[in-house]
Amino acid sequence: MAEIVPRLAEVEAAAAAELVKLAALADMSIFEARLQRLKHTQEDVTKGELENQRADNLNYDNLLTFRQTVERQNRNLNQLMQEITGNISLMDAAYKEWSASREFWVRLKDKLEGPAKSTFGDAFKDIDKKIGEVLKKSRQVIGPLASLQKEVADLIAGNNQYLQGIQKSLAGLRGKLLVKNAPSFFSREFYGSLKASLGEEVRKGYEGFWQLDEGVFFRQGWILMLQLLLAPLIGVFLLLNRSRLAKAEEWRFICQHPWATGCFVSVSLLSFLYDGIPPLWRLAIWVVMAFSASFMASSLFDKERSKVVLVFFLAVFSILTMKLRFISFPQPLFRIYLAVVAVLAGLGFLWVLLRRSVLLENRQDLYSWLLRLGTATAAVSFLAQCGGYEAFSSWLLYSSVTSLFVLISTYVSVLLAEGGVAFFTDHFPLPQTSFFENLRKEIYWRCKWLTRLFFIVFGGLYLLRIWGVSDNVGDIWNAILNFRVSIGAVHISVRMALLAVLFVYLSIMISSLIQMYLDREFFPSHKMERGQRELIKKLFHYSVVVLGFLLAMGAFGIELKNFAVLAGAFGIGIGFGLQNIVNNFVSGLILLFERPITVGDVVVFQGEWGTVRQIGLRSTIVETFDRSEIIVPNSQLVSEPVINWTLSSYTARCIISVGVAYGTDIGQVLHILQAVGKGHPEVLTEPSPSALFIGFGESSLDFELRVWVASINNRLQVKSELGKTIAQRFQEEGIEIPFPQRDLHLRSVDEKAGLQLMGKLRRGYPVLDRNDEKKGEEEKNMKVYEE
Repeated sequence: MAEIVPRLAEVEAAAAAELVKLAALADMSIFEARLQRLKHTQEDVTKGELENQRADNLNYDNLLTFRQTVERQNRNLNQLMQEITGNISLMDAAYKEWSASREFWVRLKDKLEGPAKSTFGDAFKDIDKKIGEVLKKSRQVIGPLASLQKEVADLIAGNNQYLQGIQKSLAGLRGKLLVKNAPSFFSREFYGSLKASLGEEVRKGYEGFWQLDEGVFFRQGWILMLQLLLAPLIGVFLLLNRSRLAKAEEWRFICQHPWATGCFVSVSLLSFLYDGIPPLWRLAIWVVMAFSASFMASSLFDKERSKVVLVFFLAVFSILTMKLRFISFPQPLFRIYLAVVAVLAGLGFLWVLLRRSVLLENRQDLYSWLLRLGTATAAVSFLAQCGGYEAFSSWLLYSSVTSLFVLISTYVSVLLAEGGVAFFTDHFPLPQTSFFENLRKEIYWRCKWLTRLFFIVFGGLYLLRIWGVSDNVGDIWNAILNFRVSIGAVHISVRMALLAVLFVYLSIMISSLIQMYLDREFFPSHKMERGQRELIKKLFHYSVVVLGFLLAMGAFGIELKNFAVLAGAFGIGIGFGLQNIVNNFVSGLILLFERPITVGDVVVFQGEWGTVRQIGLRSTIVETFDRSEIIVPNSQLVSEPVINWTLSSYTARCIISVGVAYGTDIGQVLHILQAVGKGHPEVLTEPSPSALFIGFGESSLDFELRVWVASINNRLQVKSELGKTIAQRFQEEGIEIPFPQRDLHLRSVDEKAGLQLMGKLRRGYPVLDRNDEKKGEEEKNMKVYEE
């Protein structure tokens, strides 16, 4: 009971605030004013639709412009619809809320009995009255808003019908490219169409062309002002920094035309912000774009004047053709214009081609082939125009010229972007360290290729739009991204594939940057063995790459829980045929963590000496001393004996064995060997050289000189030099190095050899040969047989 009065006061205050809010929502003057402006625009849309229904006025560019106008009108209508719908939703929610509050107070009033009911009766009546006013006001406002909503919905429905008609007309124009849609130049019908009324049509077209909608300047004038501000700023910047910018090879051509560069950059960067601008505005943008690109391209073609003339001729043609399209130039006159241009262009191309062939002595280059292509295009366009294929002729000629300008603009944009990347990377403040210098180069090359790829892809998409594949570059790009291939229950789109490639590329790039940072910055300041450095680098590399792989799989729509299935399949594969691979992989991890061998170690494996060059997760590369490389599976290095000469130290021992003749003074020999060992500069003093008498050989007294060298790499050289010095000292001291001697005991010997050994063989002394004796007996027996 005590809370009734405070609660009633709160409800009364809330009801008063709600009435103020509803009064603000009930003010529909803003909505009505916006709707009136949209209705005026809708009248222009309807007028344009009626004009497009006349076959003679159908024009591809005009249809595209009209479609942009209708789409902009629809966006404005939809925005107004959303705001009206939002207000209706707010009022509906308020009505429901206050209806529930009214029911609550009614139930509370019914529960009161006796004196309490009479005490609070007037207060309940006041609250019920306030809530009733709120409910009544909300219902009063919803009605007019619903009417406005209905009007906007009707306008949107009408525009959607217009858009369908435009799409149908555009499709019809594309389908008529290879169809004869006009009389030939040699028919009476064509000459009959050349009437005096054509001049009146041209005049009306010009009047409509120069009409500008003030609302367009009000909505999008800020883009024009930004372009007008940006162009001179870029020009002044290029003039003031011409000497520095000329150092970049990509930017030398822009320093010759700074104002054209400023216009080209400002128009290229900001023109995409325009939405449904009138034809005059579009023509002005194209004039600036075409001439600025032509002036910039002339710096690239300054050695061949014919190229410069060709570029400016095509620029003038494209501008004039666009203007005639915008004013709906009468078809007969437009056909004559295109035919004349085709003849002039074809003759010009042919003349330049013949002159160039003479200068180059019939050698061909890319420019010559482009001239041939231009001549053929002009000839085909002229013949098609004469034959009555007006749509095909104008489409071929205009698309070819526009495509050439797109290629030139793309090339110029690539050079500008690459020069900008070079200028930015050269002047961006970075610490003067080895890592950041390499990082600067890495950023330059990667950004250079990425910008080149971006402009090439965009230029290619714009060429598809020019040749009629689609009316919008964004639609073409979305169609490519949404193209998908189904493999069973898995659907893979181009968007997924590009994201997967992007993740893998970024992971590899980040991994390379981390490894470069470790090599250039971290490892030099931390004393670590080479094997430890390689281990840390590989762990970072594989971790980042695995993360990129998982993100790539996520881009394909494969959830991480599905990797459990892959792990099971992987386990089955191990059981059936991947034991060796997994064994080598695990052995590689053991080698990396335990480090029994590291990169740079000198090892002996299966009798082969070599240096460890690389330790991978599957195999290790050992380079032998004759520069051949042995690929050793890691499992063999773990399971088989390996001699590591440099595991704990690079010092190595050399043993030189030598024998002297019996009777030589042993002490003298030991003294000489000791002196030779101590006298070599590469021999370590600790452990000191030692000369040892080993034993009595079969033909010599055997000795050894044992010395230690600082590096295993000098072992063979030191051993060779010590052997040479020992031989020289023995020769000086008269010490003989014997060779093995043997006693022969003969049990049987050839008769001739025996006579020679007994000294009975003299010059001219006959020796009886048993073979001759046997041969004589056989001849004697043969004679007896014959007798």
